[in-house]
Amino acid sequence: NFAFVSMLKFSLFALVEIRYLLLIWRQRHLHVYSEDGDVIRQELSRIYAQFYGALIGGLVLIFLALDYLHIIALAMQAYWVPQIVHDVRHGSKNSLQLSFIVNVTLSRSMQFLYLWGCPQSIFNGDLYPQ
Repeated sequence: NFAFVSMLKFSLFALVEIRYLLLIWRQRHLHVYSEDGDVIRQELSRIYAQFYGALIGGLVLIFLALDYLHIIALAMQAYWVPQIVHDVRHGSKNSLQLSFIVNVTLSRSMQFLYLWGCPQSIFNGDLYPQ
């Protein structure tokens, strides 16, 4: 059922993707690991608090704006925007090629094209907007 699939997806996210995000953060903040153990715990607590705060804030936003769910869902598919912001702030050039941005955007949008484009999809019902 839906709850079981949601639980498995969250478990996958918690075990794999959070670990990947922490590895990226660790490589960008190597200076923190030369500090005391308390400093490392404070930084990791701050990262977790920001992440889960954004997650809960996003869920509240979705709940409050269910009429605009299609716009919110497409806006949340812009996975490359944080990398662009990071590059601009740090003066990096050409770290993302235009073909990469286009391909990632198209591949991440395919699920929504299927969801909203196929009239008889596996996601019919009140949960998903038509």
